Amino acid sequence: MRIVVTGANGFIGSKLSHELEKQGHLVKKVQRRIEKNVYVIKSLNKFTNWREILKDVDVVIHCASITHESAQNKDERVFRSVNIEAFQHLIDSSIEAKVKKIIYLSSIKAIGNRTTGNNFYDSNSVCMPSDLYGITKLEAENILKKSSLENCFDYVIIRPCLVYGPGVKANFLNLIKLIDRKIPLPFKDIKNSRSILFLDNLISFIIECIKNKKASKKIFVLSDPNPLSTTELIKLIAQKLKVKVMLIKIPPFILIIFSKLICKRNQVERLLSSLVIDSFEGPRILDWEHPFTTKAGIKETIEWYKFQQLKTK
Repeated sequence: MRIVVTGANGFIGSKLSHELEKQGHLVKKVQRRIEKNVYVIKSLNKFTNWREILKDVDVVIHCASITHESAQNKDERVFRSVNIEAFQHLIDSSIEAKVKKIIYLSSIKAIGNRTTGNNFYDSNSVCMPSDLYGITKLEAENILKKSSLENCFDYVIIRPCLVYGPGVKANFLNLIKLIDRKIPLPFKDIKNSRSILFLDNLISFIIECIKNKKASKKIFVLSDPNPLSTTELIKLIAQKLKVKVMLIKIPPFILIIFSKLICKRNQVERLLSSLVIDSFEGPRILDWEHPFTTKAGIKETIEWYKFQQLKTK
């Protein structure tokens, strides 16, 4: 099968491209960085020339976007240009090239950024995104659904939660570094619950959506099978690092006040709040199972992290 992967040098796109090639697919890797055997685009916008890239392609998997991690100092125009206008142009170009299926990697933030009590997110949850990233992701989803209805091509929308694994960056990597340095952390007995997603579970699910007819025109939320509290996650990472971590109990409201002072409110609130996903909705529909547990995923992530540390010494 001929498959286009956008954002092919990114955290998700690089692993996805590798696994697709291992399975014998012809993968056209689209990215901004110059490398061998890739299609280089200088910028993702409504003027990108897709004609040669999409020629004779069966499936497009769109991983490229402006994310909340890369969004510092970016205004609404940048989000709309990349996450909406560029995607609309890619859809139109795919229709012209007679692409059979578009798989769109959206985000759980298209629904919202927290759950409360015993509530959880599933594909039928009311969408109330709270930031530009989530708002533009949801709008892009709606554009894809409308275009599919009008032009009779297939699509799948996947809304993953926080993805971790070898190559992870941003807040998850920073948390690993803090634990590895044995810095005392003020997250003892945090009673929240957060779903996370191992990269290899996500890749397996995307590949299942390529071939499984039951995925047609579906929206899926996705996470590892069992959510963890922040305290449990920290202890699990420390265990795999083989270090002792000192957890200090500080009332959450004090942490929020302090986080405002150091301009880290969003990061701290994510560690204190809950975000739980129905992790078995997609597997039930597709008759698919998570290949890896969270423990196995954290273990592989820490092994990668330790290897990177050795390389820098």
